[in-house]
Amino acid sequence: MLENYKLTLIIALISMGFFARLFGSDHEQRRTQIQQREADVPSAEALGRRARSVAFLKAKGVPTIDHLPVIEDSVTSKIRSPKAIVERLVGCTICAVGGETGDKVFVQQLIQEFKAEDFLSPDEHIFLASKIDVQQDRAQFSWRYERSWVLLWALGYIEQLGLAPIKRTRVERG
Repeated sequence: MLENYKLTLIIALISMGFFARLFGSDHEQRRTQIQQREADVPSAEALGRRARSVAFLKAKGVPTIDHLPVIEDSVTSKIRSPKAIVERLVGCTICAVGGETGDKVFVQQLIQEFKAEDFLSPDEHIFLASKIDVQQDRAQFSWRYERSWVLLWALGYIEQLGLAPIKRTRVERG
């Protein structure tokens, strides 16, 4: 029972972050974007993907919210170049390391070693510059490992996306 509660909480937190970024911070702008999105008729591809995802989650005992909107399909999504994906992979992973360790010096070494200053999003720059000491922010950015896993899959290093490994690992320095 506690496991289901934790999964529900994790899904809710991830969803809140996703929707906050998706719809922006300005209330009227957010309202307009929501109305435009609700007016769009989802494609059969997007509806099918959502149905498969919901069935998968329910089979794992994860609660779902059936009325949430679908996301882009293969026609409307923007496909990034392998170079852009690698850059995001490096940026996300460095931020995840920062979230996990809180080690400013180590993170700066990684940024310099990978020449990754331009690979970081504006939010990641803010986190690494001024919020790496805030425990809540560190927890949020440590979730970037999940993004890294998906980006590895997009690059072909992970054969099947499925679920990310459950095994926790430690980041080694040196």
